[in-house]
Amino acid sequence: MIFYDYYINYVAPLVVVIAGSKSDIDFVTKINKELTSVGIVYRNYFHSAHKETYKVMDIVKKYNNRIAPTIIVTVAGCSNALGGVVAANIKKPVINCPYYKDSLDMYMNLNSSIMMPSGVPVSLVIRPDNLASFIRNIFQV
Repeated sequence: MIFYDYYINYVAPLVVVIAGSKSDIDFVTKINKELTSVGIVYRNYFHSAHKETYKVMDIVKKYNNRIAPTIIVTVAGCSNALGGVVAANIKKPVINCPYYKDSLDMYMNLNSSIMMPSGVPVSLVIRPDNLASFIRNIFQV
């Protein structure tokens, strides 16, 4: 068990999923299922960039200097500050994967997830299955 914990915490490629709200749990579960299907280890957090900025920054600090391959996935919609706040403060790739209810909501969330200021690099993948495939290709697992 000690070796497994060491491997997961310090060696394994890791996806850190940060969702803006517990109400995103169903969508995060879909992401988790897809990551598991391609053998990728993940950790979930639920904190709003608007309402819990310090908690989000604590997560950024925790993973910013992790040596093993690490990708951050943010799940937020409407006015997606989460992806931007994380991307502006971490030296890891950030992928926005916004939850949406319908096509109109999807278009609004797409815009808020890709319209970032200069120096705030994020990518956008809207389907959990494509997200897992994209990350698998990056990690080459």
